[in-house]
Amino acid sequence: MRALTNDTDIIKQLVEQNDYKTIYKLAKNLDEKGIVDGTLMLSVMYHNGDYVKQNYKREVKLLRKATKMGSLQAKFNLAMAFATGSGIKQNIDKAISMMEQLADDGFEPAIDFLYGDECDCCNGGCGACNLVKCGETLDVVMARLIALMEKKDFKTAFELATELDEIDIENGTYALSTFYHNGQHVKQNFVKEVELLEKAASKGFEPALYNLAVAISLGKGIEQNAELGYEIVCDLAEDGYEPAVELLDGMAA
Repeated sequence: MRALTNDTDIIKQLVEQNDYKTIYKLAKNLDEKGIVDGTLMLSVMYHNGDYVKQNYKREVKLLRKATKMGSLQAKFNLAMAFATGSGIKQNIDKAISMMEQLADDGFEPAIDFLYGDECDCCNGGCGACNLVKCGETLDVVMARLIALMEKKDFKTAFELATELDEIDIENGTYALSTFYHNGQHVKQNFVKEVELLEKAASKGFEPALYNLAVAISLGKGIEQNAELGYEIVCDLAEDGYEPAVELLDGMAA
């Protein structure tokens, strides 16, 4: 969840009270008056789905507006949207370029994102490790992982995915499985890949379930069972998981 801005006591009180209806009215009024804090607050509400229906495209539109008004926080959030492909076409190069510009301007979150060191604020009590920093949201961590992969820094990306797996984040467990599948930084190992896929799939993580179904169908790292693999893919397709739907459509064509 993204934070609001460095806001006033009244906004903090409203957040503590979960009075997002009042916050929305206040933010909308400020936005209409051309006050950037209101525009940024609205973008956060559309990102988090607070009072309004979650809408990443609407968030991006507001972030573009706030960025033009000079908000560094809005530019940072927009860079994150480019990194994750939320509400806008994914563009890692654009995201990194924006982060570098923000870092050059001295914006601390961007500096931490690009060059942050080990977190020692709570000795890991919050679940933070070395590359996973205290207080980071999952979308920030995953965007950095994607950026590391794009830069082909597989060593650091592998270490980050390992930390996420160790703190039981299925996104990290799934990401780690891809390293073993592709042989990036580690020796290719389909058995280890399947072990990680099963761990992430046990939590209902659809990309892991899909890759596990493929592994079962092909007999890579696990005993081959094409019927079971097909059954898993069908279940995923029924749930609307696009890669599974596209695979079945391709098989039917």
